[in-house]
Amino acid sequence: MNPVVMRVCSLLFREEAVPTSPVQYTSARVRQEAQDNSPVLGTLYDLGTIVSNVAPSVLVNALTGGLGAPAAVAKGLGAAAM
Repeated sequence: MNPVVMRVCSLLFREEAVPTSPVQYTSARVRQEAQDNSPVLGTLYDLGTIVSNVAPSVLVNALTGGLGAPAAVAKGLGAAAM
């Protein structure tokens, strides 16, 4: 098997727990504080987190005009459907 594939599989399917990063810990604390103060603030925090996680993908897609694997898969499925 390819060494790169083996390494990726070992990272994805390992048994031991991965420690929580300081960023994840801080984000969880901020979210909990916002949720405790107001459910609306908690929801706004969640929406902001979702947008900030999705924005890079949307930006790359907009800049490349839909090039790459998703476009190739869609093109292949379109050709297969004909």
